[in-house]
Amino acid sequence: MQVPDKVVVYAADVGKPKNLGWARREADKRSVGQGPQALAQAMASDAKAGLSIAIGFESPLFLPVAKNPEKLLNSRCGEGRRPWSAGAGPTATSSGVVAMIWVFRKFAELLERQPIVYTEWNSFAQAETGHRLFVWEAFVSGRQQDAIDVLGERPTGGRKWVVKKEHHLFFDKADALTAVNAFVDRLGQATDVKTPPDATAVSLVYTVIAWLCWSTEQVQLDSAPLVRKENKPNWDAVPQLLESAGEKMTIALKECFTPK
Repeated sequence: MQVPDKVVVYAADVGKPKNLGWARREADKRSVGQGPQALAQAMASDAKAGLSIAIGFESPLFLPVAKNPEKLLNSRCGEGRRPWSAGAGPTATSSGVVAMIWVFRKFAELLERQPIVYTEWNSFAQAETGHRLFVWEAFVSGRQQDAIDVLGERPTGGRKWVVKKEHHLFFDKADALTAVNAFVDRLGQATDVKTPPDATAVSLVYTVIAWLCWSTEQVQLDSAPLVRKENKPNWDAVPQLLESAGEKMTIALKECFTPK
């Protein structure tokens, strides 16, 4: 299945607002950007040009509510070792909600009208009128390569290599671009993360849209949005990945790391 004409795909790596890295893909043309303001502006520009938008946020966009109280914090099916309820999951969830609200509100302000929001692909793709948003969850985690493989040495004193704060944005943009590519390349495939059979989904997309007082006609409270899961790109693949979107890393890859 191919992305329909006049549909552009976005993904946003949710984190600190100033470091929110995002990616855009229209057909085979890719680009990356930084910050929620620039993201909303790019989306509004596309909408004014007659394009519909499919946007993914790299944060949990639905929560499972189990019938059994002992399972209330159990992971969603397909999450693996990155459950919504543990580690960075709760932080990503709350960050994703407020980022989505801010971006959507600014987008509508720039567009000067409310878009129609969808979480079901066929309904979105077949609609012919209105400014349309299809919202999906980007799940990018689990890098398959250790930084030692890139740096060629192990830090001393039991420490490990971590990315310097000032260089995180390179990898945030690469994660967003990885999500966009996965969405396009696997369009039409089943969702990668599902609600457990003994639980009910609570859609955070619905929550956001209802809070904004937009129409929820195409968004169901108890329906989980599409989740596209993908591994983080290997460290040494990041420079080439960013170049495919027209951005070159300004420093050598090895200079991005520091021992901690």
